[in-house]
Formats: sequence, structure tokens, C-alpha cells
Amino acid sequence: MAVRTDKSAAGERPKEFLNLKLRDYVWPLAFMLSATMVGLKFPPGYLLLLIVMVNRFVKDKYDFIIQLTYFIGGYQLLHQTDLYVPLDKIVFGVSTIMIALYRQNAVMKKTCGIIVAYAICLLIFAMLSEESLKIQYTGILTWLSFVVFIFPLAVFSGKEFDIKVFFRKLFPYLFIFCAYYIIDGIILGGHIMLPRDAAAFFYGNKPTFLDFSMSPFSFIRVWPQGLYSVILCIYPAVKLFRLTKFEWVLIIIALFVSRTFMFMIGILLTALLLQGNFKKILKYAGIGIVTVTILYFVDTKETFVNDDGEAQTALRIRSSIDQFIALGEMEDEEDLAKFGTTRMAQIIPKWLLLYDLNRQWIGFGFLSRENTKMSKYIIINELYNNPEDAEEVATGVEVVPIQVILTIGYIGLVVHILFLIGLWLIVRRLRYATYFLSVMFTFCVIGLSGLSGMTYFHGLYMSALAYGAVILANRKQLGGFSLPQVNRSL
Repeated sequence: MAVRTDKSAAGERPKEFLNLKLRDYVWPLAFMLSATMVGLKFPPGYLLLLIVMVNRFVKDKYDFIIQLTYFIGGYQLLHQTDLYVPLDKIVFGVSTIMIALYRQNAVMKKTCGIIVAYAICLLIFAMLSEESLKIQYTGILTWLSFVVFIFPLAVFSGKEFDIKVFFRKLFPYLFIFCAYYIIDGIILGGHIMLPRDAAAFFYGNKPTFLDFSMSPFSFIRVWPQGLYSVILCIYPAVKLFRLTKFEWVLIIIALFVSRTFMFMIGILLTALLLQGNFKKILKYAGIGIVTVTILYFVDTKETFVNDDGEAQTALRIRSSIDQFIALGEMEDEEDLAKFGTTRMAQIIPKWLLLYDLNRQWIGFGFLSRENTKMSKYIIINELYNNPEDAEEVATGVEVVPIQVILTIGYIGLVVHILFLIGLWLIVRRLRYATYFLSVMFTFCVIGLSGLSGMTYFHGLYMSALAYGAVILANRKQLGGFSLPQVNRSL
């Protein structure tokens, strides 16, 4: 098959077009539709999903590790409650067993060592909390979700791995996710293809195949968790492949359906830094500034009030920028509470309680919004627009660094940062290590607006997939490591 290349950049290695064919979409689409059926609790979907994933495990392990990541993370296709089992705990248990069985080399030993050290630190902070470990352990396991980096290594135990094939396999899932966003957000106006939209799920909207609602062509907002698939594709899109205009348009429309300004900024910033050429960085930064400026003036001045009582403009760009402009005009706590699309309203009373209880260095522990009942950790948040939301547990803010401090304090924030830096240092000299860094960095950036970060399984699962892919791409240089039991059977 002839491969088209991008020869527009003189003096640079030409980038290949993806040249995706219909057959490249068959199994990704079968997986995505089956996962949607599970999310809608449509009984045949469970069997179809099992058949698809077993087939991919046997026939195409690249597809399988991608599908496994989307399955265990859900990513708005499904939720673990749809599976009637504690999937997160099962995944953690299976991962730790695999790590224990794995024949390790130096990189594996260092990775396992830093995860164990991080886990011990989290347990120490949990024991310093007044909340019981029984309540805290779910939060602890979530923060340790990076252990799933073992899955791609185990699946490819004794098998050849080509990271460029892996990169190419990611894109059909991305484009299908984008199509899902356009169908749900613009055409159907309901949560049909992505039935477990994070915001809808939070507010109790859990559609099934027998109970769903639509409002065609109403242009509803769909939260961006499904579009985290973009993050896995930033590096290959910048470094290795050239996308067609249609593919770019598909991505851009889907991003606007999500209407999440910080998510777009995170993607653009990572893509910009990956250019590696100062002139290119300046060029694309200039284009980005001009584009945002144009969109700012295109966006409506009129605002509407969302479900949280927040005033927002149609594209959420003007309202997002205006809140920074308004910082200089803030006079009191109520004005400050409106900043960050009212995220400061979440933070202020919890931050004050942290200092009132003198726990700023070690945090409250891994409190649970649902299960923590200790009166000292229950607050009345008078800064919320909706009085019904006023009583809440002193946790669950939408700025990941602040959430880390509330949970494990300033000392814990340092530990968390050292853990992430340590992971990077372990693989930094390996080929394609920048791929892992790009994924982790993007999640850290979008975590500033509460979108997963590196403390929630969405970001940790995808970063772990990237980390595992980097190790597999360097397996020959690193020396042999495998699961002996799996190696014989496969």
C-alpha cells in the first residue's frame, strides 16, 4: 500500500498520513457500540462487549490494551455501576498480583519501588486522619490506579510490540468518540451514545435503553471525559502522523461540544511544547492567541445560568476570560467565590476549615462525600447559589492541587509531585519517553480545573497505558521481562 506523506516542512522528516480504511474502524466501532449498550443497560451489550474484547485479545493485542483502558475507565461510555461489580477494586487487585508475578528488570524494579513508597506515604497520611481506614481505602486505591501500567506489559508478554502501530490504532477510537460527541451534543441532544456523561451522571441523569430523553439540535454540552482520547493522540499527531482536514474538523467540533476551556488549553499547550522548535512555538502560540481573541469576540455577551447557578456565555470562552479580568474588581469573599466558574466557592470554606483544624500540613485524609459522617468534617457552604447544596463534606473541590492539599496537606502535595517526577525520571532516557510525559503533563494541566488530574483513575489509567507503551517500545534494550506463565500459554 502506498503511503502518502507530508512534505510541507522542508528539511524535516515527512509525516505519514494515517490512511485509515474502513476495516480499521470495524472492531473499534464494535467495541464502542457494545460499551454504549452496557452504559444503557441493554442486555445484549454485555455479551457483545465480552465477545469483542476476547476476540481482540486473541487476534489484535494493540486493540485489546486500548479497549481495556476504555473499559476499566468508562470514559462516559459506561460506569462501573453498570457492571454490578466493584471494578476499580478488582482492577487494582489483579494489577498488584500481576506485578508480584512479573519477572522484572531495572526499570520495572524502580517503577514498583516508587509506587510502593508512594503507597506507604498515602497510608501514613490516612492513618493520621481521624476518619476510619474503611472509609478512606477507596480513595487510596484510586490514587494508586497507576498500577495498571502492568496490563500492556502482561498482554504483550513474549510478543512483538511496535509503538507506531499502537499509535495508529489509537486514532479510530478518537474519531469515533468525536462522532459520538457530535451525535449526542448537536444531533440528538441527549446522552445516548455517551450515556454516562459525568455531569449528567452526577445530577442523577442515568439513561437506559428503556428510559432516555432527547432534544434534537439543541446543542447541549457534553463533558470532556470521553475526549481524553485526544490526550493519547497529541504526541503521535504532532510528531508522527498528518491528519486530514476532515479529521481535524471532527476533533475541533467535538471539543466545542465539550465547551471546556481549560481542557482545550491543556491540549493546545501540550501540542505547542511538543513542537520542539522555538520558531514553531512562537508561530503556533501567535496563531492560538489570535484564534482565542477572535472566538472571544464571536462568543455572545449574553449569559445563561447552568445547573450550578453559574453565569456562562454560549461558547464559555468569553465568560472564562472575563472572570480573570474581573479579579482586580473583587472586593469580598462573595466576589472571590465566583472565580473559576464558582470553583472558589467550593474551595474557600474547606480551606478555612483546614486551617481552623490545624491540618494544613497533613490534610483531612481521604474523606468520602457519600460515606464520611463525622460532624467536624461536615460544613455549611453559604457561598453556593443553590441552598440545597450547602451541606457537604469538606472534600471534592475541582482544582486537583487544592484537593491534594485538603487530602494529604502540603507535605502530601510534595510527596505527590515527587511521585510524578520520579516516574518521569525512570523512563526519561528511553525512546518515546516524551509520549508518557505529554500525557501526564496534559492531565496535570487540565487537573487545575478539576478534570481528573493525576489523582483520579481517568488520568492515571491513560498515563499508565502510555508508560507501559514506552517500556514495551524499549524492551529489547532494557532486557527481557515477562510473565512466565502467560509466556508459555500464548
